[in-house]
Amino acid sequence: MKKTTCLLRYGILFLLLTVSSLICAQIPAGYYYQAHGKTGAELKTALHNIIKEASMLKYGSGEGATWEGFFYTDQNPDGSVFDMYSNETRYFNGFNGIDGMHIEHSLPNSWWGGIKNNAYKDLYHLYPADATMNMSKSNNPLGEVSGTPIRDNGLSKMGKNGFGNTYTGNCFEPADIYKGDFARSYFYIATAYEDYASLWNSPMMQNNTWPVWQSWALQLLMEWNKNDLKSAREEERAEAVYKIQGNRNPFIDYPDLVDYIWGDKTSTPYPFPDETEPFLISPRNNKTLDFGILLQGDNKTIDLDIQGKNLTETLNLYWKTGGENSGLSLSQESVTANEAINGKTIHICYMPQTSGTGIDTLVIKGGGLTDSVIVKVSRGATEDFMALPATETTSTQSTLRWIRHPQATGYRIDLYSGDQQAGDLIISSYIEGSKGYDKAIEIYNGTGKDIDLSKYSLRKQTNGSGSFGTELSLKNDEHPILADGENFLIVSGDCTNEALINRAQMIAPAEKEKSLMSFNGDDAIGLYHNGIQIDVIGDVDTGKGATWGVNVTYMRKTEVTHPTTVCDWSEWVNLGQDVIDRTGTFTMQFAPESQYVFEDKEVGEQTEYQVSGLMPNHRYTYRVTALSAQGEIEAVNTMGIKTSPLESPEVLDATEITENSFVANWDIVSGAEHYLIDLYTLIGDEEVEIFETFTNVKDGKPLPEGWTGNASGHYESSTNSKEPNSLAFKPEKGEEEYIQTCDYPAPVTELSFWYKFVSGGIGSTFKIEKKSNGIWSEIDIIEFVNSAQTASYSFTKDENITAFRFTYHKEKGNFALDNVSVTYGGTKPEYIVQDKIVTGLSCKFENLKKDTEYYYQVRSAIGDILSEQSERVAVKTSGNTGSIEKNEQNGLIFCSTNSGFRILGLQGNETVSVYTPSGTSIFETRANSAVIEIPASSRGIYIIGIKSSSGYKTMKVIR
Repeated sequence: MKKTTCLLRYGILFLLLTVSSLICAQIPAGYYYQAHGKTGAELKTALHNIIKEASMLKYGSGEGATWEGFFYTDQNPDGSVFDMYSNETRYFNGFNGIDGMHIEHSLPNSWWGGIKNNAYKDLYHLYPADATMNMSKSNNPLGEVSGTPIRDNGLSKMGKNGFGNTYTGNCFEPADIYKGDFARSYFYIATAYEDYASLWNSPMMQNNTWPVWQSWALQLLMEWNKNDLKSAREEERAEAVYKIQGNRNPFIDYPDLVDYIWGDKTSTPYPFPDETEPFLISPRNNKTLDFGILLQGDNKTIDLDIQGKNLTETLNLYWKTGGENSGLSLSQESVTANEAINGKTIHICYMPQTSGTGIDTLVIKGGGLTDSVIVKVSRGATEDFMALPATETTSTQSTLRWIRHPQATGYRIDLYSGDQQAGDLIISSYIEGSKGYDKAIEIYNGTGKDIDLSKYSLRKQTNGSGSFGTELSLKNDEHPILADGENFLIVSGDCTNEALINRAQMIAPAEKEKSLMSFNGDDAIGLYHNGIQIDVIGDVDTGKGATWGVNVTYMRKTEVTHPTTVCDWSEWVNLGQDVIDRTGTFTMQFAPESQYVFEDKEVGEQTEYQVSGLMPNHRYTYRVTALSAQGEIEAVNTMGIKTSPLESPEVLDATEITENSFVANWDIVSGAEHYLIDLYTLIGDEEVEIFETFTNVKDGKPLPEGWTGNASGHYESSTNSKEPNSLAFKPEKGEEEYIQTCDYPAPVTELSFWYKFVSGGIGSTFKIEKKSNGIWSEIDIIEFVNSAQTASYSFTKDENITAFRFTYHKEKGNFALDNVSVTYGGTKPEYIVQDKIVTGLSCKFENLKKDTEYYYQVRSAIGDILSEQSERVAVKTSGNTGSIEKNEQNGLIFCSTNSGFRILGLQGNETVSVYTPSGTSIFETRANSAVIEIPASSRGIYIIGIKSSSGYKTMKVIR
């Protein structure tokens, strides 16, 4: 992921600065060569094989995730978000998610079962979208709204589809200027993921690879593609996505492809431009190969197919980095032009003799190619049989992994919670002192055995970017073995703190900035075992200037028994600045006994095993043993897993709204056993925010109306103010100054403020107190930190907090306070239903008041484990008696009844099957008339399958 991010950072930034070059961007020579001469369905499948491989960003916010992608693909010149769903103006905040916006799957992810695969993360159909319109859009199909819209925000609409007469249910209609964008996204998804054919579940789609689309949907998409031509912005976005993912959207490159796949030219090959330049069909530039992790002395071979066109001379293959020095070798280092044109397979062998991981670059040059083609080869090796970090870990499942042992005839694994010993060494303490090179890292051994430190090292990610380098081996003559239950403190060789030096077991070389021990607060530190990263402290890939590790001492919590390659700050305690007396004191707290999920499970010769049925937000450990004719070989480590919290449901708009009832809906959460729903109204006054900036304060006066206190100063510079001026506390050493807010007329729910310790401040403190029911009590005491900060606190109305007091105690330096924000009042929920258990995906509420606004939220549950609340959905009952909404799909009409639902419009000779969303069959019948009744005991989402002489259709209906 780091390599991808690096390319994204520099490649796309350059791309955004050269817009004109994007509009004229050249499709790489030969990119679509394998689609030449193909027609209709074969053309679509050929395009599928070309574009299906891509490197996706992870889903979510932060570096290397979707919102970083949006930062480069959907940012206007003024820093605002390009939103195709609304006219709201919102601005990017780095790579963070944006309030009021969602990551929108333009083709709803529920249409392929919500599986979190590449389609779930594909930027060609992910867009930043206004949250309100996105929730209204829900998983409805595209269409053209007729009559009065359900929702119209001036750009997008929701309402009954009026395009054609086949589907007349609810639809989402984008603005005319974006209809082509949506159509080309939909054509892309249907092509890139045509292997999802059996999963498609949509009023727009069929369960096949061609034509995929229902007739009415295909006509709609083709008209949109034709009437809304691709724009320069759409091309720019596509090029930005190509830079990130490495695959292209052929329907943006050649919009008229749709005519040759679905239109009136399906028997005619698409007239791609003639390919006259030399190019490689295979491999693609930047292709990646992964050998995984091998045991030293083992070997593995991967075949690389080389095929080209228009080549004029011999191709030469060589290693730009690594290669033979890493244990990699090629079966041949040159391929003649004729061999490549006819297709040649090269064998790449990896036979490691040393431990470590890396990425090597294979270069293919010559042949008349304008540019070399590079292949990235990942590899790793260890001298010991080891368990590897689990992958694909969700709230309920995980894939356990280990390296292959060449003598193994099979493997046995144990999975349990509750550790009796540590899985490996861990980083137990981090010290980044306030002076110079007063820096240290401490390691702890809780494995139950003595450990040879020569197999371990530390590496750092300099300035929060790039790969981990600057290695420091823990091999040393004075303390070569770390005994069980002991700590090992490594101190910078440039440290001047004698007390810290005296505690050290190892002094790193005195190399100042060249040393690993020169970390300064934005350099994550990794612990490596046999060259494989097992632990880390610090935020990775946050870039230069991060302050997570500035002037601070961290110590691991005692319950942490396993290292982790993703820093989890909930595992650490911040001890403050220059705290060194805790070094050497860390110990682990083990469980009294282990609880086994399974024990001694033999899994054959595979080197990974997927487990399911795990508990969300829970820690597990797995142990691996290789079975061989020579005996059992237990891995030198165990590996920990932490499942993610249970996912909150994605709530959908309500349906069947009448004057006294409606149906609340939500989407399925994988692994959830049931759901809890709350229904409520809001009572109370509007929320009020008071924002004090101290702009006019001079020497502590005037304070805001109703405030009191003796703070004596002010700051006018932007260095010591968030927005000059700021209020200054300047007592004498050992003395205090304070200010107190006014009494607010309603309970306070939020408090935040900007602050800075000025001119040092070691030993000084800033105390925050609250007034609740007339009694003062402490909220927090802030100790010195060497940078400006913002503090935020939240309260409940029941606490009845009406005022605050801020007190600065000085030992050294002064204190600046600015931008104090206080929020009071606001509404609170009055519950009609709370924590109602629902096993389906909908819930009908009845006996409500007409013309009243209600709200519902949903949580998913597994046993007693609950997710966070979903977003809130507002529903207003009608003022007049309404009727039950009809759901029309594929020319059929579905109506809810007291005992299930009714299907109208049948021919009378169909087989009708009913399934749950998970695929369990619950009903099947043969229709003998145009109308049939389907029994359904509970409300929720059902999948209907209708088989007739003309084919098979599937539809999703909500009862």
